[in-house]
Amino acid sequence: TGVTLRNGVVMPTLVLGTYQLSSSSAADGSGDSECTSTLQAALELGYRHFDTAPSYGTAEQCIGVAVQRAVQSGIIAGREAVFITTKIPGNIPPDDIETVLGESLHRLDTSYVDLLLLHWPAPTERERARMWGEMRALLVAGKAKAIGVSNYDEQQLGELFQLSPPTQLNAADGGEDFAALS
Repeated sequence: TGVTLRNGVVMPTLVLGTYQLSSSSAADGSGDSECTSTLQAALELGYRHFDTAPSYGTAEQCIGVAVQRAVQSGIIAGREAVFITTKIPGNIPPDDIETVLGESLHRLDTSYVDLLLLHWPAPTERERARMWGEMRALLVAGKAKAIGVSNYDEQQLGELFQLSPPTQLNAADGGEDFAALS
């Protein structure tokens, strides 16, 4: 089961957050770690949605390795069977958003994410507007199937509604609980 986001993308409701899950990979370069093992076990148990961010240490890399292993072992048919949410830091220049996402995609070993969130609001309305414009460009480019924000207050969400068609805006509150704005 899932929640249908404003643009029609279906997001599974059972999600495994990877904050504080990261750990270093094995010294032999195999990608084995407690983080990867945990994610592999989650996939075996039926988890199909993972929430991560670049600031979560090696979690993105662990997701990439675990998903590839799950495909190879037949647990899932392919990458499209898993919903991946990642986030863009709010304290970076808007022009760096595409680069930061590219680095995340590399670590995740995928060409797209299912949901891309601005993790925290930028300090000024002008910066938030520029960041949102960059996010919309990534959506159009197919690097994210859906875009949204996290930890924005009501005023900041109102600003985004002025900038974006309502079908493109999804939000998560400060507790990281997801709310599709319908």
